[in-house]
Amino acid sequence: MPMEHIAVQDHEGRQLTDEQVKELFTPYLKSNPKLISFDRAKAEGIYNNVAMYKEEFRMESIDFYGLYFLYGWNLNFEESKFHEFMEDHHRNCFFHAVKLQWLVDCIKTQGLYSVPQAILKENKHHWFAHPGQFRVHAIEYTDSNEDFVLWDIGDKIDLPKLTFEEWWKLYSHHTERSIFFAKFEDKLEVHVGEERIELYGQVKDTIECFGGKKATLEGTCDPILEDLFGKEESNIKIVGHVGIEDCRHFLDFMPNKKIIEKENFTLYNNYHK
Repeated sequence: MPMEHIAVQDHEGRQLTDEQVKELFTPYLKSNPKLISFDRAKAEGIYNNVAMYKEEFRMESIDFYGLYFLYGWNLNFEESKFHEFMEDHHRNCFFHAVKLQWLVDCIKTQGLYSVPQAILKENKHHWFAHPGQFRVHAIEYTDSNEDFVLWDIGDKIDLPKLTFEEWWKLYSHHTERSIFFAKFEDKLEVHVGEERIELYGQVKDTIECFGGKKATLEGTCDPILEDLFGKEESNIKIVGHVGIEDCRHFLDFMPNKKIIEKENFTLYNNYHK
């Protein structure tokens, strides 16, 4: 848990000066803030992309969240009951599948809204990305090789430390968004406001696309995916073969897309707006 939240700028017009931000940042120089590309992080072996489905099947995280798109057929999402919705594991994973679809579309159409961050503890082999826990998967799927701010506690990665000016220019240009810092013992997280209303709308639209029925599969799939498809005709129809490693391509879905054509399957969205 963070020691403290500090508003840097908000919708009321309050804003810290650069000098005040520098005073907050300076003690964290001991945690070795660095700028690392996603590809460099993978080459260094600090990115862990393994997830467990049903506590039994190991797969890559982008496939894990991709398949959870298919769980949306019988859900109901209300903003006022967000925390209740997220308490269930499957609903939680579906929500984050849609968030990844939203992020993938953001990367493809306008670019990421903020530089993600991660920490590499001295006694750990893999980093922990936050904020950016899901942006990292969208970056992997789109092969976009974005930069991360890495708090390299043990100074393991051979990269120069960021100065205050280099670090702050990554975020200080967000004059139209709220920003707050989360102070931890060994890192200073920068949180830039997301367009939550837009994301919540996409969750609702994605659920509506299914029309209350499981996706229809005209073709074959890996055995562990069989129960995710129904026999009744659905608004979401997939033609071809869906293996575990094909599930990542469901991250390319958007409610307004009519067709998604991939190497092994084609998805038809007959609900599209």
